[in-house]
Amino acid sequence: LKAKDRKSSGRPLVQTSSVAAWFVVPVVLAASYCLYAAVALPLFKVDKFGLMSNSWSLLEAIQQFLSRDLTLFAMIMGTFLIVAPAAMAIMSVVLLLAPMGLRGQLILGRFLTHVYEWCMLDVFLLAMVLYLTEESSFAPLNLKAGFGYLVITMVLCHVVKVLVTISIRRAMARDDKAAGA
Repeated sequence: LKAKDRKSSGRPLVQTSSVAAWFVVPVVLAASYCLYAAVALPLFKVDKFGLMSNSWSLLEAIQQFLSRDLTLFAMIMGTFLIVAPAAMAIMSVVLLLAPMGLRGQLILGRFLTHVYEWCMLDVFLLAMVLYLTEESSFAPLNLKAGFGYLVITMVLCHVVKVLVTISIRRAMARDDKAAGA
């Protein structure tokens, strides 16, 4: 194939890449379900000296920030903990299934990498783990199902990013090999 033909060929990445690309869609679906569960289900329950207890989900925390006129915090939390992972999932599926040329795949792949870097699930979880290690000084924190789903979401988002990167690299290698032949 000529260089012009290779650039204009709009085959989906799943057709031009390795087996890794075929695992992305099921992993994205699992990550999306876990993200939904992490947003809707309680993450933890705080017991304040046996007198009062509250449990929070991500959605409830965002709603509390909004009700207390802390819109900036609500926007930050929503953007980096919910919107970024969801956008990453959507971009991954589009990248793999939409017919586009190699240049488009590379651009979308780079953009996906940037969104992944701004996805703050790992930072949020690290803050919760740090709190748990020091909770004896504060109110006790009892973890709920949403926390487990959040951990699984973070791991699956990382797996998606790695699989997409492998898929793009293998597609590029095959394209280079075909150009050299």
